[in-house]
Amino acid sequence: MAWHTNYLTENGSSLGSLQNEYPYIFALLQMNPQSVTNRSRNYFNARKQELLRESEPATLPYHIVLDPCDACNLACPLCVHSTESDGRSKTMMDDNILKQVLNEFETSLIRLDFFNWGEPLLHPKFAKIVSQAHSQGIYTRTSSHMYHLKNFQPEAIIDSGLDYFVCSIDGATQETYRKYRIGGEFKVVLKNAQALAEAKTKRNSLTPILDWQYLVMSQNESEIEDAQKLAVDI
Repeated sequence: MAWHTNYLTENGSSLGSLQNEYPYIFALLQMNPQSVTNRSRNYFNARKQELLRESEPATLPYHIVLDPCDACNLACPLCVHSTESDGRSKTMMDDNILKQVLNEFETSLIRLDFFNWGEPLLHPKFAKIVSQAHSQGIYTRTSSHMYHLKNFQPEAIIDSGLDYFVCSIDGATQETYRKYRIGGEFKVVLKNAQALAEAKTKRNSLTPILDWQYLVMSQNESEIEDAQKLAVDI
């Protein structure tokens, strides 16, 4: 899975390039000396075993995906929340799950993705969750559709230490945006993206890297350049 953007700030562009080409090395380079030794050893041993296609690897996970929230407040037609609406429980991740993961894989874990099928920012303790992982020197990412009418806390997200934030926005106008992001309002999404960028500037922080992810479909292909301009403005 590639996460990329052509519209990073000047200071962030080199970070983005490193993150894309060498994601785990990039994360290791940011760790303190106390935590990097065991993690790097485990990572390189794991990569070696992957290349050799070992059937029973002797290493621990270096990249884990956790879904803070299994629910979503949109109804995108290709998402499991629409296609199998009765097939998944709508729950929030328990604090003990993260504690267990961090305790069990403290010496190996390099990256934690806090997103999967749900909308992670619906979890009321999202920033706290990220902060716990960040405190152990783990590189963290999330992806959000950004449609939140209340309880959107950009300053808390910046302060959590989150490293990478994907804003999933598939249009440059409400008419186009709503055709896939069913139930969302483009002006709200844009407002939240702007607030996140402003909070990052206010905190004078290089992180998280902000990535506008634009899934190109027939109905929004004509608005790619408009979205690019909006991204630059933000």
